[in-house]
Amino acid sequence: MTSRNELDIRESLHPSRDQDLPLRNSEVDRDIANFVSYQLKNDEKLQRWKAHHDEFEAKLTTSAQGVFRYVECQFKAIRRVRNQVQLGKCLNTLPRDLDETYERILCNIDEEYVEDVRRVLTLLCFSTRPLTANELIDAHAVDLNESQLDRDGRSYEQDDLIDICLGLIEIAAPEEDNRQNTLTVRIAHFSVQEYLHPDMPGLPPGANSLDKSKLTEFPFAHFAAMHWFHHYSISSSEAKPAIEQLASKLFKDDMKAFVTWIRLHDMDRPWDMSVGYNRLVTDMALPLYYAALLGLESVLNSILAIATRDRGSSETVNINSRGGRYGNALQAAADKGHEKLVQTLLDRGADIKAQGGVYGNALQAASEGGHKKIVQMLLDRGTDVNAQGGYYGNDLQAASHGGLENVVQMLLDRGADVNTQGGEHGNALLAAADGGHKKQVQMLLDRGADVNADRQL
Repeated sequence: MTSRNELDIRESLHPSRDQDLPLRNSEVDRDIANFVSYQLKNDEKLQRWKAHHDEFEAKLTTSAQGVFRYVECQFKAIRRVRNQVQLGKCLNTLPRDLDETYERILCNIDEEYVEDVRRVLTLLCFSTRPLTANELIDAHAVDLNESQLDRDGRSYEQDDLIDICLGLIEIAAPEEDNRQNTLTVRIAHFSVQEYLHPDMPGLPPGANSLDKSKLTEFPFAHFAAMHWFHHYSISSSEAKPAIEQLASKLFKDDMKAFVTWIRLHDMDRPWDMSVGYNRLVTDMALPLYYAALLGLESVLNSILAIATRDRGSSETVNINSRGGRYGNALQAAADKGHEKLVQTLLDRGADIKAQGGVYGNALQAASEGGHKKIVQMLLDRGTDVNAQGGYYGNDLQAASHGGLENVVQMLLDRGADVNTQGGEHGNALLAAADGGHKKQVQMLLDRGADVNADRQL
């Protein structure tokens, strides 16, 4: 096992310190010297400076301090040298380390390309998976100021992107098990990403229909559909308002864009990685549902404000529209624990007793998720604590299977029937036992749960 010489790694391996084998030694320096010598002899661009090869070798080997990446970066800089004066300056002012090397690289980027490079590096550093070359080119062509694709003004070839980024990125060959044989683009070295982001742990417009040819034309679209919300959710509080404005456009301004997003990637069914080219609009929940599901408070409020403007004071039809895995917006918000959105929906007339969806009703969804405050909110609004339906059959069974002691106690105090039959586990006692929750089993027994009740599914 090998690693860089980092403090946290050293401390975690302390018991094995007597087995450490430091790789920063004379052998590494010799390897670097051999690497430098090989490059000087075989790189055509360096042959014009043959008289200085001994100086190259001595200075680069000494300054490298055992880091191959440092030498590689200096060669990239030397290859750009055009005359003796530049060469002398390059050799006499070698950067002290990799951080200073990367600082110089960034400072030497032509001013007209600075924003382009910033865009490319941001995409690669924060992307949730490696981007293909076509995806990166397409993403770079999005004009953020106009929120649209500008192929004529912003598109580059992949070699152009490599060139303007000055060795900070590279094209990666397809892996052997990559059936699509697709080239990806990545940050050239982990140390680059570490330097750029030391704390590191819009959908392009299409036509009315979605098919494979459209994804070929807009290769970044599928990635954007799958991952935009993740990047929004981890963005800073300063950045969120600007992203929310773009999200509002997706949800409100153009139903074609919204439908395309759901067809590309339905976040109500995140495990389904297929593209629903032919999925009907009537098979989709409304934008309000997805705003509730994702906890987009500003978007949901904006949608409701439009409903108020267009239909007067009643948004009941919109709020209680059926659809989606959870059946309605209230149940989706309750299951995900979005307290403010649940409150807003209830205040605007959401039907607290509406049935349907995977958990049958909002109270069961909140109970299953262990969201105590939402359970309390729904109970205070008069929901039926013994309502039947959904995966668990009733709210008490959902909370019992999850081992949610406080929620179980609250439901029992509000009159939940401890022996109600039905659902996935038959009754609350069996659900608690199946989940291995001893306290919940004892609590239910103390409240009169029948240990001999038949399992009636």
